[in-house]
Amino acid sequence: MTNDNQVDTSPKAPAPKPDATKAPAPKPDATKAPAPKPDATKAPKATGTSAPRSSSPGGATAKPSPSLKKKVAQKKKAAKQAAILKKTADVIPQNYMEEARARRRKQSISLARRFAALVVLPTLIAAAYYAFWASDIYQSTAVFHIQSSDIRTATGIESMLGTFGGGSASKDAMLVQGFILSRDMLRKLDKEHNLIAHYQQRQWDVISRLKTNASFEEAFAYYLKVVEAKYDNTSAGLTLSVKSYAPKMSHAVANSILEHSEETINRFSERIRNDQVAFAEQSVDKAEARLRAAQQAIVRLQQKEADFSPDRSAATLISVKSQLEAELAKVRTELNSLRGIMAPTAPKVLELSRRAQSLQVQIKQENKRLLGSDESGLGASIIEFETAMVEKGFAEKEYTTAMASVEMARLEAMKQSRYLVTVATPTVPDEATYPSRILGTLTFFLIVLALFGIGSLLIAATREHARI
Repeated sequence: MTNDNQVDTSPKAPAPKPDATKAPAPKPDATKAPAPKPDATKAPKATGTSAPRSSSPGGATAKPSPSLKKKVAQKKKAAKQAAILKKTADVIPQNYMEEARARRRKQSISLARRFAALVVLPTLIAAAYYAFWASDIYQSTAVFHIQSSDIRTATGIESMLGTFGGGSASKDAMLVQGFILSRDMLRKLDKEHNLIAHYQQRQWDVISRLKTNASFEEAFAYYLKVVEAKYDNTSAGLTLSVKSYAPKMSHAVANSILEHSEETINRFSERIRNDQVAFAEQSVDKAEARLRAAQQAIVRLQQKEADFSPDRSAATLISVKSQLEAELAKVRTELNSLRGIMAPTAPKVLELSRRAQSLQVQIKQENKRLLGSDESGLGASIIEFETAMVEKGFAEKEYTTAMASVEMARLEAMKQSRYLVTVATPTVPDEATYPSRILGTLTFFLIVLALFGIGSLLIAATREHARI
C-alpha cells in the first residue's frame, strides 16, 4: 500500500499541441509597444494535486477533444478581428478628419468668393455711384390747408374721435391731392416750366434722370416719383414736396402747383354756390310765373264781366234786393189796410197796387241778375272769380317762400365757400436733399446681403434635399 501523503512522481501527460492546420494568430502591430514578457525565474504555482495519469495502456499521450479545438479556434478568430478593428480605428478617423477639413476649407473659399462677387463688389459699385456719379437733387416743401367759411365748434364726440374738420374739408383736400397728382397738372407745369425737358437733360446721371425718348405716360410715372402730396388725417392738411435738379426749379414748380390748386378750389366753390342759388332761383321763377298767370286770369274775368269785383257787386245786389223786399212788404201792408176801408177802385189803392207790382218786377230782375242761368249771371262769375283769387293767393305764398329760399340759399352758398390757406410757403433749398450717400450705400448693402443670405439658404436646402 502507498501512503496517501506521498507525492506522485509518475510522469505527467504532455499538453496537447496546437493544430498546424489552423490559421496563425494575427501579428501585433509593429507600431504598438510589445507586451511584457513573463518572468522565467518565477515557477508556476503548485496546484497541490498531481496531474492526471494517462489511462491509456503503455503510457501514451491523450488527444484533445473536438469541443476544445472549437473553442480555441473561436478565440483565435475573435483576437484577429479585434486586431483588425483596432488598426482600422486608428487609421480611418485621421483620413476622414483630413478630408472634412479640406472640404470645409474649400466651401469657405467658395462662399467667400461668392460673397465678394455678389455682395462686396455690388456694394462698392453702389458706393462709387453715390460718391462720384449721383446727381444732386433739391427738394422744395410747402404745407397748406383747405378751409371753409362755415366755422363751428366741435362737439364732444368729434373732439374725442378726432373727426372734427375731417368732413367736407378732408374731401376737398383729397380732391386737391388728386388734382396735384394728375396728368392735367403735369401738362400745365410742362407748359409753364418745360418740366419734362428739365428731367431729361443729359448732364444728370443716367439712373435718376428721365430717359430722353420717354412717352407721356412714362413722364407721368416719373412725375409721381418727384412730386408728392401727402394728406395728414390729424390736421386735414396737405404737405407738398417737389424734387428737381435745380433749387429754383423746385421752388417755381411748387409755387405753380399752389396757384393752380387755389384756382381749382375757387372754381369748385363758385360752381357749388351757383348750383345752390340757381336751384332756388328756378323755384322763384316758377312761383313768379304762376302768380303772373293768376293775375292775368283775374284781369280777363274782370274784362269779360265788365265788373271789377263780382263778389262786391253781388253783395251790393243782395243789399238792394233786401231793401226792395222790405219796401214791398211795407207797401203790401199799407195796401191791405186801405182795402179794408176803401173800394178797390180807389186811387190810393190802385197806386199802392201798381207800386207793389213794380217792386215785384224789380225784385225778379235783381234775382235774375244775381243768379242767372247755369253759365251766366253773377253767381257763375263769382265762382270763377273766387277760384282765380284762391289761385292768386297760393301763387303769392309760393312766390314769398321761393324768395325766402333764394336768400337762404345765398347764405348757405356763402358758408360753402372754400379757401386755400398756405401754412408754410415753398422753401428754396440751399443744399441738396438727395441722394443720401451713406444711407443709400448702407441700404443697398443690407438689401444685397439679405438676398445673398436667402439665396444661400435655398441652395443649401436644395442640396441637402438632393442628398436625402
